[in-house]
Amino acid sequence: MYSINSSASDVIKAIKDPNIDFGADAARVEALARFAQGITMGQIALTFDRGYIVDENSEGEALANATAVSYGDLMDHAINKLVEAATIAKANSFTVIEAVINTPGGLDNEGFAKLAHSFAARFIANEGRTEAERAATDWNTVITHVRNGISFDFKINNDQWVTGFWYNSGYIFLVYPGWARVDMRVINMMDDSYPSHNPDGLDFPAPDSARIFDNAEVDDRLWTDYQHLPSNNFRPERGLYFYSSFRHNRHNEYIGPWSAILQVISLSEMDMYHAEALAQNGDLAGAADILNDPAGARKVRGGLPDVAADATAIHAAIHHERMVEQFLDGVGNEWFDMRGRDMLQKGSPLHWPIPAEILETLGVTIPFYTYGGASEPFGNGGEGTDWAAGTASGAKAWR
Repeated sequence: MYSINSSASDVIKAIKDPNIDFGADAARVEALARFAQGITMGQIALTFDRGYIVDENSEGEALANATAVSYGDLMDHAINKLVEAATIAKANSFTVIEAVINTPGGLDNEGFAKLAHSFAARFIANEGRTEAERAATDWNTVITHVRNGISFDFKINNDQWVTGFWYNSGYIFLVYPGWARVDMRVINMMDDSYPSHNPDGLDFPAPDSARIFDNAEVDDRLWTDYQHLPSNNFRPERGLYFYSSFRHNRHNEYIGPWSAILQVISLSEMDMYHAEALAQNGDLAGAADILNDPAGARKVRGGLPDVAADATAIHAAIHHERMVEQFLDGVGNEWFDMRGRDMLQKGSPLHWPIPAEILETLGVTIPFYTYGGASEPFGNGGEGTDWAAGTASGAKAWR
């Protein structure tokens, strides 16, 4: 992420250099560079406890000995960059060709601005480390970004896995037969005749299509997006609780040819941020309307009944869609949602520390530290490294 951010900052410095003329491409190049700064710093803010703000304005001591800032400050910086990218894009006419962002047909300046807004919505909504922090999110700003964001699934043409250009490892390794399976908790969410936890490594029978499609409470995507497997090939010494009778097969077309057009940000994801924002702001009827939209994925693909204008039911339905419909759509999205609901099991890390190798390289004097685990590790500490604040309480853990 920092490597990309550094390159983007160098490009912006070049744009600002009066001795370098980018001609008609200046606005397009700057918008792309701002976008790169925003998504890299935003992803770090989502994942780590803090980070370093370095951009085209950093110089001297601020560059040589950058000071780590909180994930909140880093996220503010990232959102500002994404807004800059969108603002530049809206004010200038250009096309981002497929060689730059490999979405079919490329993006015009308006489409690029929408993409920047959608990333901003994703980042702001998912920043909170606890239910209290997530509730305190500026949901009105999330709504603004959603309304200015994509109006269709944003997809990438993953066409060159072997040569290393456009590919998605998540869609490869988490869908490839024999490699990964879907936690039984997610299967239970779709059909509660299956258990949510499998501590004994049991095998379970295949679903009955009649039960799925004739029962409004059973999610139809259990049949369309998930494949039943009669036995497990996992190693038992690694934990029987990893055993599952299902794999995700929605993106099977990618397996083998290693070429497929797959979503990176879906309209469903944006709809759920909108619904959550309305619910968090007290507009339960508005949130229910989004969930019950007859053209939405929950209805069209899931075949699920309407949700009442009830806070508990609405938040449960939103969580359901993130686990089922948006499975693998974004790096960490499921984890971000669960931590923001206090659903992670007690002792789970809420974010990662700056890696010790990086601290050594930078000569930072704070002690090495970590998060997660049942008890505070020996020697953990230092300014801004409160172990408890970065470790899940398990207050609403799913088991």
